[in-house]
Amino acid sequence: MIRTTKTVMQSSKRLAGEKKEVLALRNRKADLVQDIEYKKTAEYAEEMARNSLNMIKPGEEVYIYPQNTPMGGSKPVEQEIELTPANRQERTPLQEWIDLFF
Repeated sequence: MIRTTKTVMQSSKRLAGEKKEVLALRNRKADLVQDIEYKKTAEYAEEMARNSLNMIKPGEEVYIYPQNTPMGGSKPVEQEIELTPANRQERTPLQEWIDLFF
């Protein structure tokens, strides 16, 4: 009697574990199906064309920052500007901001 009860309890635990695994696999399958459906859309094709193939839409402009600018990384601009008499004059912060963005 005790042996039978122990076997039933072990089987119940194993069944509960298998049910959890089946539920996890069903959730994974649902995620994969959703991913497949998204990859069939034009939105995904556009995303891949833009990111992987560097394509743009007609009329769009792409800005590429060189490595030696603040946006591109590397060194700060102040280290690369040679001080000549023409650029030694004092500039207001507003003028510096305008030059930075335009």
